Amino acid sequence: MDFLPVRLSTLRANMDFSFDLYIKMPHKFLLYIREGDSLDGDRLANLKSKKVRKLFIPSNHEIKYQGFMDQILAAAMDSSSNMETVDRASIVVDTAANSVADFQKNPNSEKAYHSTTKAAKGIIGALGADPAVLKHVFEMAKEESIIVQSAINTATLVGRLAKQVGVDAAKIETMVTAALLRDVGILKLDEKIQNMISKPYDSFAPDAWNEYKNHPQLSVELMQDKPYVSPDVISLILTHEEKKSGKGFPNKISKLSLEQEIVALCSAYDREVTALGKNSAEVIKTMMIDDLGNYDLKLLQELKKVVK
Repeated sequence: MDFLPVRLSTLRANMDFSFDLYIKMPHKFLLYIREGDSLDGDRLANLKSKKVRKLFIPSNHEIKYQGFMDQILAAAMDSSSNMETVDRASIVVDTAANSVADFQKNPNSEKAYHSTTKAAKGIIGALGADPAVLKHVFEMAKEESIIVQSAINTATLVGRLAKQVGVDAAKIETMVTAALLRDVGILKLDEKIQNMISKPYDSFAPDAWNEYKNHPQLSVELMQDKPYVSPDVISLILTHEEKKSGKGFPNKISKLSLEQEIVALCSAYDREVTALGKNSAEVIKTMMIDDLGNYDLKLLQELKKVVK
């Protein structure tokens, strides 16, 4: 029997599972929860205390597991449910992390791409049900790799800011999808450069900096020949490091649409907070001074409101 890993954090206590769940031992897999049974809170807490991060399902139960994930994502998007903000955020983070990690491993997979668009819809729906989800997402995503963490944080911030300034709902979905996938090209860079993403730009050696500046184009190259990938997603990915001043990269363009500017602004803010570990209030304070001209003042002011 073949098995697939599933993240422990995606499992919810006291919900009947529509799939078998296994624990991996040194030389075999042991059935832990049988299809139709549930996992009580104490057992789930015990697994977390032992730092178990993955359990396993039979590969022929993948569709059942996806159905389970769709069910809890729908609940997180339901404004009439009494779900706690922290639980909505947890579901958003888990769904997005799964989809981004899957796309990173399988960038040529149409299924992986559509999984990301589904995660984008989940982010937007959860924010619509409870805007406070944003703050919890930034805290919960810290358990992920920097690239996945940044993808989730930026996408959630893009969704929140875009709605704040009145962007059309269909465009917001495209923007959030692009934010989730914008940095996948970094994984095509030399490992030494990948390890520098949490370093200030001025610490990059010239050669490394020139390579890093090309990552938006590398991300685009992974998707541009795919008929199922929206051209608007491609455009937003290519321009996510650009600035209205023309001082961005890779193409130093200065004419950005509102949608492009929002994705670029949220990417810049998130790099400071997520990759460099700076305090949000201090980042906003600095951006309000140093980034005048790079981004529209009104947009900076709206960003300040949503991250306050």
